Amino acid sequence: MMEASWHDPGVPRTQFVRDRLTETSWEDRQYIDDLLCLERCMVYGGGIRSAYIGVSLPVETAAIREEIKEGVYLPPKEFHARKAAHRELEDFRRQQGEARKRDLEEAQRRWWRSVGGREPTVIDGAGGNQRGR
Repeated sequence: MMEASWHDPGVPRTQFVRDRLTETSWEDRQYIDDLLCLERCMVYGGGIRSAYIGVSLPVETAAIREEIKEGVYLPPKEFHARKAAHRELEDFRRQQGEARKRDLEEAQRRWWRSVGGREPTVIDGAGGNQRGR
């Protein structure tokens, strides 16, 4: 095997990315490419792609940043625990957002009825309602 170099864009620089590499199938290689991009961007400066990846992979981004900038390695077991906790938080936020959206729609519907708006009919929902009717 070739010796890893900081300057070779295809060689993982962090143990974190090397760990993900051993867990990732060939079919999911884009994930590894994204992690390699994050590593390069943290060393040499980033661009739009790294910003997008950072938003879509926040746990991985933090782990790579900690290892590169502070020398703190995140072991696989702790990474998976953080990833699961993040997923639970995102699910909770999504559910809260959906509940707020339903509550807002119901409040708007009550207001609509209170000012004389009519209830939608089945045909309205199918695009049959026209203005002026």
